[in-house]
Amino acid sequence: SSSSSSSSSSSLSPSSVRKDAIFVVAGVNSTYALHLAGISDPGDHEEIAAVFGKQALAAEFLPALACTLGHLSVVRLALADGATTALVLEEDAVFDLRPQWLPRSLPSLVASMPKRWDALQLSLLASARDWRTMRDAWREAAAAAAAG
Repeated sequence: SSSSSSSSSSSLSPSSVRKDAIFVVAGVNSTYALHLAGISDPGDHEEIAAVFGKQALAAEFLPALACTLGHLSVVRLALADGATTALVLEEDAVFDLRPQWLPRSLPSLVASMPKRWDALQLSLLASARDWRTMRDAWREAAAAAAAG
């Protein structure tokens, strides 16, 4: 999965010096993720399980690992650039859902976080059918709010 940045990770107070940046980072694929872990043969399931445990044998493990490493690469770039707060977005982020997961501005969300927070994940898990239903309802609500 590709990651676009600015990531939600900071233990600095909201009153710290603010620096905004945008990074676009290519996604990390499963083979490269395994390479980073010192595994040269992505087909060596025994070695993968020895490094990551039995959960590594699940079909979703390697894509999730690759996705996480992509996000971490964005966070590292943001920190190296001096950003105090960053927002990491997937390439398929849907901004018409923003009112559901970010009901206020990013700075006010950061200000409302507990002291010494490190990360905040904004996500939604739903079946494809439920997702379409929610998205349609949110679009209708947004159109109604914009109209009046």
